[in-house]
Amino acid sequence: MKFKRLAALVCAVLIVGAAIASCSGGVWKGYEQTDLSKFIKVGQYKGVNVLLNTELVTDEEIQNKIDQELVAAIYESEITDRPVEVGDHVRFNYVGTVDGVADLNFMGQDTVVQIGTNVFYPQLGDIESAFIGHSVGDVFTVVGTFPENYVNESIENSESYAGKSITFEITVNKIFDYIAPELNDDFVKQVSTTSTTVDEYREEVRSKIIEERKENIHQQKVYGSWAAVMDTVEVIEYPKTELNAAVKAIEESYLTLARNIDPSMTLEDYVTGFLNMTMDEFNEQTLKYAQNTVTEQLVLYYIAQQENISVSNEEYESLLVEYADKYEFASADEFEDYYGSELILQSMLFDKVVNLIIEHAHFTEVAELPD
Repeated sequence: MKFKRLAALVCAVLIVGAAIASCSGGVWKGYEQTDLSKFIKVGQYKGVNVLLNTELVTDEEIQNKIDQELVAAIYESEITDRPVEVGDHVRFNYVGTVDGVADLNFMGQDTVVQIGTNVFYPQLGDIESAFIGHSVGDVFTVVGTFPENYVNESIENSESYAGKSITFEITVNKIFDYIAPELNDDFVKQVSTTSTTVDEYREEVRSKIIEERKENIHQQKVYGSWAAVMDTVEVIEYPKTELNAAVKAIEESYLTLARNIDPSMTLEDYVTGFLNMTMDEFNEQTLKYAQNTVTEQLVLYYIAQQENISVSNEEYESLLVEYADKYEFASADEFEDYYGSELILQSMLFDKVVNLIIEHAHFTEVAELPD
């Protein structure tokens, strides 16, 4: 599955921004051509303080990762020299018959149960004990009884079964135990392409966790730095054209959801019936979201103006290939068709702006990580 998300502004912000970019008019000349200092004050975007939530890699964390690998490698060890005993896992087919008719609600193929756990229709009696003593290939029947107060929410009119008998015909396909492999050199050679011993594997796992930490720290720097800048922003005035267009774009997105359910559904029907909100509540939240959207757009382009940051045609073409590869698209053209050049261009601009913010930011509580 393709990871179709841009590492840029909150995706919704960019999507709305792309949707409203063509709606500008009058004295408003768009984010790039307007003096944005008339609309916002950015208190600080260089030298912001950012707190990073990081930890050093511990032995416990390494062991947890290895334990996950061991669990994933659990396998079935077939038992062929004896019949079923309590504690065995059994793979079987079954058909339940009620009033002389096979019932689709009580049929299964390759069902697995550990005998003695009483998880196979426990309301109907001790069905599992009938497995004991049977071998692979055996076909046997066992009778259960529905209690007088039988209720099963997954079965329509389940109360109609109350007090009746059910006969299960069961076919034993396999008897086995689940075996967890031991952490030894043989296991390491099976799961690793570089390590041959347990000690080497622990270091390999440590290195992988460190790489995950580095990526996590980078994401914290991106979103933490941007949030720190946004905390210093004061909005003087919202450009009405952009704000109204942002509100409309949000409303249309919800209306699309409504129409996917029922082509005749109105926005109010969806808001009251599916979001459990009044239209006044919806309009209030929509306005706040639109204001946040426009504010982020203003800040992005304000900093770009102050620092003369832009994305040239050459940079766009080069980065387009990188983005497509990073997000696992077959080609740059496919990536561009999916998102649209305007949205991608804003994402690239955000990356350049946030890199500037990160370059001048002050980070604290960062664990020391090897290069």
